Amino acid sequence: MGNLLVFSENDMLGHVTHVDTEQIIIEIENSNLMNKICVGNLVAIETSKQHENLIALIDKVTRKYMETYMDEDNEIDEMMASSTDYIKVSVIGTYYSVYGSVHDLFKRGVETFPQIESKCYEIIGQNLQNFMNILGKDIDTDKYQRQDEAETKYPLIPPASVRDKSGQREEERIPQAGLPHRPHRRAFQ
Repeated sequence: MGNLLVFSENDMLGHVTHVDTEQIIIEIENSNLMNKICVGNLVAIETSKQHENLIALIDKVTRKYMETYMDEDNEIDEMMASSTDYIKVSVIGTYYSVYGSVHDLFKRGVETFPQIESKCYEIIGQNLQNFMNILGKDIDTDKYQRQDEAETKYPLIPPASVRDKSGQREEERIPQAGLPHRPHRRAFQ
């Protein structure tokens, strides 16, 4: 079974320049992608382990103006102006192409931090679709269908108006047998 996340040089954003717990700063080397990335996009960061990539969310995009002075053979200094692009990302988990006997697994958290100069790739196109499929493959859709059927069969009873000892009116929800308590799902009218 092959790796579902396959990156090309066109997907490469740049390299890691700073690591601080779950915050990572990446220097962008592919200026073509700089115009396409947005806060909230996903990024894959290589680790020292071959079958493991960190998955991170872009928090901040920075373009910094840089001035450099060149002096060749004590001649007149020339000023060179350029910009340097950085993104700040937060690690949300780790993608494992192989984890024991399991293939293509995403786990929240980090076991291996990236090295400085680790390659970073934007997760777009087919890689994004494959990653979302990995996230969705373990969702029990039958669970939600069973809950909806139970709510149809046993509709919610509106709250009853009751009086407490001081004579103040309060609403009381009448619990129903067999239904999980989910007060945030439906509002009473």
